[in-house]
Amino acid sequence: MIYLIDDKKLRQENDYGWNLQKLKKYEHIIQPIYDLKELSKRRKEIFRDNNIILYHESFLDHTNLKLEASVKRSDLDEFSSKQKNWLAFFSGSKNSRNIENNVAHLPVSTLYQNLETFIQKYLQGDLQLNYLLFGENPDVEQELVGKLESSLHLTEEEPSAKIVSSKILFFRPAKLNISNPIENAKETVLFNDVSDEKLSQKIVKELTEEKYDIIFLPLCFGPTLSDYNGLRLATHIRCTNTPNKVSSIFIYSPINIEELIKNQYFDILKTKNVEIVDFKKKAFEIAANKKRPAITNGELPNELKKIKLEPPKNYEDNHSIANEWAIYRWSSALKANDDDIEIITDKVQHHLYFKFLKTIYPVKDLFTIPEANLKIKPSLSPKILYIDDEANKGWYEIFCKIFYDENRLEFHYLDDELNFLTREEIIEKSLATIGDKNIDIVLLDFRLHPDDFRAKSIEEVTGLKLLKAIKASNPGIQVIIFSATNKIWNLQALEKAGSDGFLIKESPENSIDPEFTSGAINGMIEILTKRAELIFLKQFYENYRILEKELLPRKEYKKVPNPLPKEFVDEVLKWFKLSIDILKNGNTNDSKKTSSFLFMFSVLENLANRVINVDNPIKTENGKKGRKVYKFEYRGTDKSLKFFTEDKNRPGYYRKTNSILKCGRNIPWHLKILNTIDHITNETLTEEELSNIVKKRNDFIHSNTTTGEKFIIVNDDLIWLHQVIYNGLKNVI
Repeated sequence: MIYLIDDKKLRQENDYGWNLQKLKKYEHIIQPIYDLKELSKRRKEIFRDNNIILYHESFLDHTNLKLEASVKRSDLDEFSSKQKNWLAFFSGSKNSRNIENNVAHLPVSTLYQNLETFIQKYLQGDLQLNYLLFGENPDVEQELVGKLESSLHLTEEEPSAKIVSSKILFFRPAKLNISNPIENAKETVLFNDVSDEKLSQKIVKELTEEKYDIIFLPLCFGPTLSDYNGLRLATHIRCTNTPNKVSSIFIYSPINIEELIKNQYFDILKTKNVEIVDFKKKAFEIAANKKRPAITNGELPNELKKIKLEPPKNYEDNHSIANEWAIYRWSSALKANDDDIEIITDKVQHHLYFKFLKTIYPVKDLFTIPEANLKIKPSLSPKILYIDDEANKGWYEIFCKIFYDENRLEFHYLDDELNFLTREEIIEKSLATIGDKNIDIVLLDFRLHPDDFRAKSIEEVTGLKLLKAIKASNPGIQVIIFSATNKIWNLQALEKAGSDGFLIKESPENSIDPEFTSGAINGMIEILTKRAELIFLKQFYENYRILEKELLPRKEYKKVPNPLPKEFVDEVLKWFKLSIDILKNGNTNDSKKTSSFLFMFSVLENLANRVINVDNPIKTENGKKGRKVYKFEYRGTDKSLKFFTEDKNRPGYYRKTNSILKCGRNIPWHLKILNTIDHITNETLTEEELSNIVKKRNDFIHSNTTTGEKFIIVNDDLIWLHQVIYNGLKNVI
C-alpha cells in the first residue's frame, strides 16, 4: 500500500489535480493522510513492512502540532532503515531530484506529476522509485551519462575553440567536464549543491568583479543531470544584478532542444542572446564568433516577460508571496529589522522567483522614510490591534516601528496562533482580545484561515465575518482592512460591511511605481490619523446602548412633570443614534459633523421641552405684573430656572447669574436651553463651555449674522454635546 502524507489538501486538489475523485479511483492502492491524528491512529498500519510512504517534509510544520509531527520523523527513519521499504520525501522548496538506495528526495510538483505513472507501474509489478522521479523514462539519468561520456570522448580529439576578441567565462560541472574547451577562457566549477542560495552566491562571486562578453554554461550538472539546471542557472544570471546580467549565454548540451520543452525554465531560451549549442568545441567557436546585437539593461525586463515562471510550491498561494514582498519593501523603507525580516530579505535576494519579479518590475532604490513622516497626530491616543495569521513574519516589527517607536501608542497583535483555530474560534478570540484590551482601531487581514482561499463566496471569508462581528459589537471601533486583495468585489463587500478604510499590501506588480512603497506607508499614517480622531465613536455607541437598555423597557417615565410616553423615548433615541451613525462611515467631513451636531441639538431641545415645567409656573411676589417663575424638575426636586445675561463684549456668549428667571408665558429659547444644559450636567461649567454650543447652533441657524464668525463644528463640540445629552437622559428621565 502507498501512503501519501501531505497536509496541504488544498494545493493537492487545486494545483495538481489530485482531488477526492481521483484518489478514490486508486483507493485500493493509495491512501492520503492529512493530519497527525490520523497518522497516529493508523501508525501500525502505515509503517508496516513493504509499504511505500510519500512524505511531505513540512508536514504540519505551520501548526501547533509541529513538535509532535517531528517526533513522527523517527518512525520514518526506522521505516527507511529496512531495505524492503520505500520512502520518498517531497517539498516545494526542493529544486532537484535524487535517490539513494530506497529513499528519494524530489520537488512536490514532480511527485504529483509522476504519481499516476508510479501507481500504474506499481500495479504492474514494476516497483521503482525512479518512476516517481522521472516519469515514463526511469532510465533517463543513465542515458544522459552515456551521451555525456560519448560527447566528451569526441571533444578530446578537438583542439580548443578560438573565439575572437571576447572575454569568456566557462562554467563546468564537477565531473564529466570538457578539458581545455576554449583558449584563454576563465574556468569555474559548479558543484552538486544547486539550491537557489548556492547558485546566487556563485553568480555574485564570479560575475561581480569582471565583465565578460560571453558565458558558457553546462546544461547538465548537479545531483540529477536531467533536471537541466543550466536553464535555471541562465535565468539566475539574467535576474542577478551584476555587470554580466546581459552578457551572451551559451548552454552546451548533448541532447536536442526538443527534449527540454517540458522543463519549467525552458522559456529562457526564448529570450535574446541565450542559446543552446552542441557539446562540441567547434560548435562553441562557431556560435561565439557569430555577430549578434547586444541586449541592453533597458530591454531585459521585457525580454524576461517572455518567461512564464511559476511561483514556488513551498507557499500556500500567491497571497503569501505578495505578503513577503510587501514586508521586504516596507522594512527596507523603514529600516526595520528582526530575525523574521532577515529571513524574508534573504529569500528576496536569493530565491529565483523573487529575483525574477525584481527584474521584470524594476524599481528605483528604496529610500528611508523620514521619522517626521511617521507621526500620527490624533486628538486621542488609540489602542491598536493587528489581526493577521502572518503577522509574525515581519509585520509586527514594522508596526512596532511605526506605532510604538515613533508614536508611543499601545499596540497588540494576533498572528500565527490563529492557524490553530477554526474560523469561528478566530472570530471568538479576536472579539475577546478587542474587549479585554479595550481596542479602538483594528488592522484586519482579509483571509485568516486556510479555508478562506477556497471559499465559494466572499460571505464565507473569515475577515469579512470578523468585520461584521466587530461592527455588531460596537460600530464605533475603527476597522481598517490591510490585505493583498485588490478585487473590486471584495472591496465593495468589505465597505458595505462597515470597513473604515483599506490599505493594500504591496505586490510585485505595484512596485513598478518607484514611489508606491512610500505612498503606501504615508497612506497608512494618513488613514490612521483620521481614524484615530474618531475613536470617540466607540464611547458614543456604548452610551447609546446603555440608554437603549435602560430606557426602552419602561412603559412611562415619572421623573418629569409630564410622564414621558414610550413614543417620545423612541423618537429621542432614534435621533440620538442617527447623530452617531452619520459619523461612522467614510470620511467624516465638515458637513457630516454639522449634521450630527444639529441632530444632537434637536434631542437637547426635545429634552428641554419635557423637563422644564412651562405649564405649571409658580407665581412670584410681583405676580400682579404677570411675571412667573418656571420650574426645572431634577430627580424629583423642583428647581427654579436661572437668568443668563449676554456678555456685552462677546456677542453670543452668556454669563449665569444668581437671579431667578422671571418672565412672561414664553420663556426665551436660549434661556431654556442654557438652563437645561446647566442643570443636567454633573459638573460646574465655565461660561465658555456653557455658551459655546448654543452660540454655534445660533451661528448656523442665523447664517452667522450675529458675529460674522465662520461656523465650524469640531470633534470636541460633538463629544461635549453628546455627553450632555447622555447625562440628561440618564439623570432626568
